[in-house]
Amino acid sequence: MLDQPLRGILPVMATAFTADDSLDEAACRRIVAYNVEAGAAAIVTLGVASEFWSLTEAERVNLARLTVDQVAGAVPVIVGASGTSAATAAVAARSAAAAGADALMVMPPYLHRARPDLLDDYFRAVTRATDLPIVLQNSSPPFGHDLDVSAIETLVRRYPTIRYVKEETRTSTHLTSALLDRLGDSIDGVIGGEGGRYMVQQHARGACAIMPTSIATERYVQIWRALERGTQAEARRVHASLLPLINFFGLHGIEAYKEVLAMRGVVDRTRTRGTPFLALDDLDRAELRRLVADAGLAPITVAAA
Repeated sequence: MLDQPLRGILPVMATAFTADDSLDEAACRRIVAYNVEAGAAAIVTLGVASEFWSLTEAERVNLARLTVDQVAGAVPVIVGASGTSAATAAVAARSAAAAGADALMVMPPYLHRARPDLLDDYFRAVTRATDLPIVLQNSSPPFGHDLDVSAIETLVRRYPTIRYVKEETRTSTHLTSALLDRLGDSIDGVIGGEGGRYMVQQHARGACAIMPTSIATERYVQIWRALERGTQAEARRVHASLLPLINFFGLHGIEAYKEVLAMRGVVDRTRTRGTPFLALDDLDRAELRRLVADAGLAPITVAAA
C-alpha cells in the first residue's frame, strides 16, 4: 500500500530479454537499480513500455517479484494489472498484490473497446481482487480507450480504490485540468504520461507526477525538481534538450528505449517482442547517438543486487 501520495517522476521499466528470448533478470534488476538511484519517486513495471502484453503469466509474476525485491522498499512499486477481460485483469491484480506491489496500474481491456457495462464489470473485478490503490490509465488507441471525463468520473465514484488517473490521451493537458476540476475531491492526483512530452504544461495544470520511460530518469527528475522550485527557465531548458529524443521514441518506441539503455551501459541487448514500431537501421542509430549526446545522457555504472 502507499504510505504517502505519489509525487514526482514514476518511470516505467523496460523489460530486458536474453538472446534466447527469456527474461534477462540481471539486466532487469540493473534497469530498476539505475532508476532508483536516479531519483525516481516510484518504480512502475508491467506497463506498455514493459511490453506486458508479450509476457507469459509466469514471466509477469517473476518480473513483479524481481522488481519488488530489487527496490527493497526504497520507493513504492506500481505493477501493471491490465487484461483483456474482467477475468484476466482480476488474475493480474491478485498476482501483483501477492508479489508485493504497493499499487496497481490498470487500463481498460486493451484488445477492444468495452461497452460501458463491461467496463464496469472489468473494474469491479479488479477492485474485488485486491484493495490496493489503483492508477487508472487513460490512453489513446491502439491500447487505450480515450475515456472522457464523465466515464472516468463514473468509475472513480463507483470504485473508491481508484486513487489516480494516468492521463495520456491526445488532449491530455486539458483533460488534466478537467479531471482535477471534476474529481479533485475524490482522487489523489492526475499523472502525466506520453514520455514526459508535455510535462511542463501538465505540472502547470496540477499534475502530481509524470510517468515517462526508464532511460533518462535523472533528467526527468531534474526537470520536475526545477518545476517544483519554480525555476521555469531551468526546467524548460532541460526539457527542450530531451524533446528531440522523446519525439524519436514516438517513431521507434520500445526498441529505441532499449538502444539508449544499451548505449548507457545498463543492458547488453535491445531485443523486443512484437513491437509495432519501425525497426532501427544504421542511420537511426547514428541519429539516436547524437540525440543522447545532446541530452547529456552519459554512460552509467549500476551495481544491481
